[in-house]
Amino acid sequence: MLEILKKQIENAESDRIRIYLLREYLQILILKGLYDLKAFQNISFMGGTALRIIHGVQRYSEDLDFALDHPAGYDANKIAAQLQRMLTKHSFETEIKIRQKVVDVIEVKFPLILNSLGISQHPGEKLMIKIEIDTNPPPGGETESHIIQAPFLFMLRAYNLASIFAGKLHASLFHKYVKGRDYYDIFWLLSRKIQPNLVFFKNAVLQTEEKEIEPELWKELLKRKLASLDLSKIRRDTRIFLRNPEEADLLNRENFLNLLQNAN
Repeated sequence: MLEILKKQIENAESDRIRIYLLREYLQILILKGLYDLKAFQNISFMGGTALRIIHGVQRYSEDLDFALDHPAGYDANKIAAQLQRMLTKHSFETEIKIRQKVVDVIEVKFPLILNSLGISQHPGEKLMIKIEIDTNPPPGGETESHIIQAPFLFMLRAYNLASIFAGKLHASLFHKYVKGRDYYDIFWLLSRKIQPNLVFFKNAVLQTEEKEIEPELWKELLKRKLASLDLSKIRRDTRIFLRNPEEADLLNRENFLNLLQNAN
């Protein structure tokens, strides 16, 4: 397995990109493991990593985010234990930690891999992939099936682009912490002329903010939010997730407003 991983990262131009490529390979391996466990009967893939792995968005992502759509038979502890067994069979030493609240968090740490691949000189440095499963997602998310072809062939269930867009809008407009990567993803979705799932957006806001909004005004809400932001910080936050950091320069107010004006 170590030789396979070396092949995956050998052409990367920096350790930063090597880590992202390595993490992405392991993310897909974990997704394949979830498929083998039949976990997608219960959960749906969502968020920025879904955009990256399914739709090819040109930014790297860190966590694996899911929504629990069908609770019957779902068991986070069982998923964590079976994932660890699968990774052990693939010759990975792992440390698994699980926290269960409204969002179940499974932290998968690889304690030896960075040093073994020569990325880190510190034997104790760990690579972590966090799995987050929202056990009480707002209603209205729409899902579809996708076939992943490389480096493993399998099928998963994921939110469609309209529902992912709604989730990104909710995060960017109402979450306490501003993440540049959310705005990069919104920019990408707007450039693809994707319309957000307004039912899902409205329900997400109602769930977290306990207030009704007119979801049809999403463009105005986003314009107001953009006016309040320091977009230089958004660009700076985004660069580290891009293989081509200069792409972050596209995230300026003029480009966003042009895309919003052309959104149907």
